[in-house]
Amino acid sequence: MATGATPRHVLAASSRRSSRAVTIAIGGFNTLLLFFVHGALTSAATPEIIRETFHLYYQPLIPFLVMLWGWGLNVLYFERTGLRYDACFDADADHGHGHGHGRSGSALLSGAELLRLANVLTLALFSSAVVFLRFVGQGNVWAAAMQPVALYLAAVLVLFLPLDVFYRDSRRYFAGTLWRVVTPVRSVRWADFLLADILTSLAKGISDVERAVCSMASGPIFSESTHSLCTEISWAIPLAIALPYSWRFFQCWRVYRETGNKSQLSNAAKYMTAFPVIFLSYAKYHVSTDQWVLLWKPLWLVACFLNSTFSYYWDVERDWEIGWFSVMRKRRTPFVKPILPQPTQIADRTYFYLMASNLVLRYVLESAGWVGARSRSLACSLTRCRISTGCRGAIN
Repeated sequence: MATGATPRHVLAASSRRSSRAVTIAIGGFNTLLLFFVHGALTSAATPEIIRETFHLYYQPLIPFLVMLWGWGLNVLYFERTGLRYDACFDADADHGHGHGHGRSGSALLSGAELLRLANVLTLALFSSAVVFLRFVGQGNVWAAAMQPVALYLAAVLVLFLPLDVFYRDSRRYFAGTLWRVVTPVRSVRWADFLLADILTSLAKGISDVERAVCSMASGPIFSESTHSLCTEISWAIPLAIALPYSWRFFQCWRVYRETGNKSQLSNAAKYMTAFPVIFLSYAKYHVSTDQWVLLWKPLWLVACFLNSTFSYYWDVERDWEIGWFSVMRKRRTPFVKPILPQPTQIADRTYFYLMASNLVLRYVLESAGWVGARSRSLACSLTRCRISTGCRGAIN
């Protein structure tokens, strides 16, 4: 090494400190933007139509950002505890399902990279929101209307940008996996199953995005008559909510046809129980109030109960591998202590908290009418990936 040259490890440490400083600065700026948006929306001087329009276009993207932040925190936790979750994705390549550019795990982002990505995307969302509100305040309706359009178009363009920037390999891997999910006509990989499962949790967000895009495509964004074309009476909204559940249904059926695993038929039936909830919710806007109260609402409540109960049972007994309902059947009493999977990869009390919160949120959100809302924990979804026994068991 030449005299006076800076050691490589010193440069790397300096780069990490610089990256951390930029991340903190963006996070601080995001906080300021959030306060500005909150203040503008809660101001008495802001017309109601502005609040409604803002929520129509910007609220649908928030669940996706929250999911990205949550996934980044989960990956960071996996890295710090030594849990090799990436082996699940590498198993796809081992079984001949790679993308042709090396092992699929090579396209995965680290926890720090995911959090930086979430930070930048949050900045993009809040910046667009602030510009939207500023133009509205100045009376420049046309410029304000262009902000959500530009934001949605930019999200699509960045995902498919062919240049070797902004995590190109990861973007390609995600886009390829998304394509496999929405066209479930091939063997199911771990990544396909995981993304489709996440999308069922985001079903309500997907329908909100559809409603926003519908509104943008149908005319001026501040026209109330335009919004009426994309309200709850539209058939496209329940269809958008149902799509993620149909993708998982066909994935389960595909795995059953390939492996003969009959438990996949039960898994498919679980997703089928979501369809009556979705379409009975849609019926509310096409029947009279008396018909809804006397006939359709009781049917809807029964459908909600069946879907929530079946899904909760599957989460606990199958996804999280916690012996609770099976122990109840064996001992013929509901007063039993759940048997946790061994070895446990998180604290016992965390399992119990997740079981309780899952149960409460499922029934509360369903009864409140949030069709498709789920309290799925990504961390627990992944703890059933036993590295020693392979990841194929998660979908087989």
